[in-house]
Amino acid sequence: MDATTVEIRYQRWVQVIQDWSNSGLTKRDYCQQNAIDEKQFYYYQRRIRAIIAGQGERSALPEGSSGL
Repeated sequence: MDATTVEIRYQRWVQVIQDWSNSGLTKRDYCQQNAIDEKQFYYYQRRIRAIIAGQGERSALPEGSSGL
C-alpha cells in the first residue's frame, strides 16, 4: 500500500473518531448505527493514538536528539 493510500485511510478514520466523539453515543452504538466494524474502530483508534503520542514524544525531545 502506498503512502498516499495510508494517509487517506488514516484521515478518514480520524474523521470517524471525531464524529463518534461528538455524537454522544457509545462506541458500540455509533458503530452499529454507521455500519462500522467495531474491531476496526478500536484498531484505528489505537493506531491513531499511538501516532499522536509518538509525535508528541518527538516534539518534546531536544533538536538533534535520537531519543535513545
